Amino acid sequence: MKTIFFNLMFQGWPEMVALIFTAFSIIGYNASLKSILRYGLILASLIWLVRAMSVPFGLHTLVGVFGFILIMHKIAKVSLVNSFYVTFFVQFMLASLETIVHFTVNKVFGVVFVTQDWLWILIGWPQIIIILVFGWIIKKWLRPWILSKFKNGGILHG
Repeated sequence: MKTIFFNLMFQGWPEMVALIFTAFSIIGYNASLKSILRYGLILASLIWLVRAMSVPFGLHTLVGVFGFILIMHKIAKVSLVNSFYVTFFVQFMLASLETIVHFTVNKVFGVVFVTQDWLWILIGWPQIIIILVFGWIIKKWLRPWILSKFKNGGILHG
């Protein structure tokens, strides 16, 4: 139980906050920092509750994806289709970055086990930072630039 709480507070929650921030940036929903933190904690808690049960491997990911889709649909008021696309895009980005980071760490330092709490958490932070920076770039420059190029301004709206 200690490991679940430990990972939730230092890896799972910041990761979900980064994903939600980036997804909100993509769809153009302006949420407060408090809201983003709250939804990140809710999503991370949901995933870790499923993970704590003895369920087949990967089920926590499916629950997280569906929870993410519902948050995007209900909170940001975008269609289920757009929620689905944005959710899978940021999840794909996370999975790609995790694969690259873990592969690199394994090649440079050797295998890092989940039981090595602090080291395991440190390996998770590069992708969190990259996703946050990506979301910030979208929010500040990319989305306004794209919307300024189209007269109707609604190409990315739900």
